[in-house]
Amino acid sequence: MYNYSYKLKYNINDDNTKIYQQDYLKSINLEAYNYSKICSIMDNLYKKHKKYFDPCIKIIKKNSDYPFALTDIMAFQILFSYDDFLYTHCFLEKINKNPNNEELITKNDLLIHLKKEFNK
Repeated sequence: MYNYSYKLKYNINDDNTKIYQQDYLKSINLEAYNYSKICSIMDNLYKKHKKYFDPCIKIIKKNSDYPFALTDIMAFQILFSYDDFLYTHCFLEKINKNPNNEELITKNDLLIHLKKEFNK
């Protein structure tokens, strides 16, 4: 499952995809890239925290440049991209520490980041 307490080493202001990739794998407790395991982990993580991510997913789907409609799980996975992962990981850490804090649904740094990114 997800390693909520893992401390990320990459910085979105640096261009170091290798550290990002290592952080991504360590955050989902994998040593190497495994597509089927990653899909399973992402599906479980999405199902567990869906209500917290719904506003973020709506923003991503509304502003998507893809020539096809994104599913919710596709939009959720975008939150783990290089530019968004830092915010997503911190948000997951807060959710894990405060699982009953409904205020996190509408007030969190990931949502603020996405609104700035898409100028909403």
